[in-house]
Amino acid sequence: MSDAVLGYDSEFAIGTDASPPVYTDLIEVTEITFPNIVADDVDVTHMKSPNKTREYIAGLKEGGECAVTCNWIDGNATDDIFVSLHASGATRPLRITTPRGVTYSFDGYIKGIERNLPIDAQSTISATFKVASAVTVAVPSPLEAIP
Repeated sequence: MSDAVLGYDSEFAIGTDASPPVYTDLIEVTEITFPNIVADDVDVTHMKSPNKTREYIAGLKEGGECAVTCNWIDGNATDDIFVSLHASGATRPLRITTPRGVTYSFDGYIKGIERNLPIDAQSTISATFKVASAVTVAVPSPLEAIP
């Protein structure tokens, strides 16, 4: 039997700039795209590289971007948070919590906001965040005890 889980009951929260931050969960989240962390490729090829083949080592990591999509309700708390954060350009603590309680915490700022208002489907708002720090993963113990 598969151990796959649904995304249902996941949360995306934005923190204040206080220490420690106070987090606010976004309203009516429908999809979360996690940070796409990649490492730079550093070319360390030299005159005696075996078989005249380039050699590489992993360089600095890039946090990439993440995104969150919500049902768009014009003027609700999530809409207001997105608009004010995008206008300010502020970097804030962000936290994704999975249904099993694993948290992914990092800092980021809103690069862009996209709203969709279709004729025959739900209206949505999406925010794309630039990841501006390392991503910290916290796994509750024991994970197996979480439904």
